[in-house]
Amino acid sequence: MSDLTARFDRLVRPVLADLYAFARRLTGDPVAAEDLLQQALLRGLDHLPQLADDGAFRAWQSRVLYTTFLNGRARRTDVPQESATSGENVIPLHGWADRPDRALEQRRVGDAVGD
Repeated sequence: MSDLTARFDRLVRPVLADLYAFARRLTGDPVAAEDLLQQALLRGLDHLPQLADDGAFRAWQSRVLYTTFLNGRARRTDVPQESATSGENVIPLHGWADRPDRALEQRRVGDAVGD
């Protein structure tokens, strides 16, 4: 096992259940959540050298998971976006809200111009 793989394994084990729960809330389907989590973990492992602070792993990997979900949803044309997030306690995201940082930016711009 390489040092990178060992580091990833050490970081992911304590948060794996939380990441799966997040994927489950996003997809609303346990099988789709497993697929999404697997894809996100592979991306996380590939990009782990970019993570400077191991203490930020949970937030960082959650963002990787969310971005993986959004990218997959954008590629799927056969499923309406609303149904892709139809699960208990899930708020569907539309437009700017797909990127929370941009939603805040849009709100600030709207407030500044009086919208």
